[in-house]
Amino acid sequence: MSDPEIQSLIHRGLVQDLGEGSIVLAPGVGFPTGSFYIRELCQHQHHASFQHQSWAFSLEVGFTCACSGEEQEWRVSLHELRQLNSDDQLWYERVRQHSLNYGCKKKRREARLAVVRAKALLHRHLTKQQRWELRAKKAFTVQGSDGNTYLITEGTANNVKRVKNGRPDFSLCVVSDYNLPVYDLMLAQKLLLETNAPHFVSLANIFDLAGRPLPTANLELGLTG
Repeated sequence: MSDPEIQSLIHRGLVQDLGEGSIVLAPGVGFPTGSFYIRELCQHQHHASFQHQSWAFSLEVGFTCACSGEEQEWRVSLHELRQLNSDDQLWYERVRQHSLNYGCKKKRREARLAVVRAKALLHRHLTKQQRWELRAKKAFTVQGSDGNTYLITEGTANNVKRVKNGRPDFSLCVVSDYNLPVYDLMLAQKLLLETNAPHFVSLANIFDLAGRPLPTANLELGLTG
């Protein structure tokens, strides 16, 4: 560890360095020395790499952060927390809840903004008719490069249907490895169907309309109308 203050605490026996960046309060050390943990929590809670953690087998809670370039752990045992007086317990819980709420609010706000941006991008790639369908039915039709018509619905699983004689007959599920907003996923599905529908079908898990998988559906589905 390079932090002189942490080294001092280790030398004084107030915290233990478990190696690989993991730091815990030494056995029998409680608050106010435990305020070291609170101070570290306050310092790191707004960092992008900050994560609350729990270690069930060792009965510890804490957090990890990689702001220094290497992920480190800060832990405090549940036994130590139970030994705190009511004021210190309240203090700890207040700081912890503030940290949790801050992270949740930030993530929710970022997720909402991502959905808004994704929807605007999708709309720019839709025709007027497709935009009307999306507003009215939460779905729009696409003419695939294989000559088939597909219906893309709002959703992240089994949300693509092949349309035959005006009615859906199969569901196709192609999703991203990344956690994309639903409208980004719909746009990616639309572009792939329009440019290379056979490849889309080859990637898809295919289901009947009741949601049952069809292992041989690629053969039954065909790649032409």
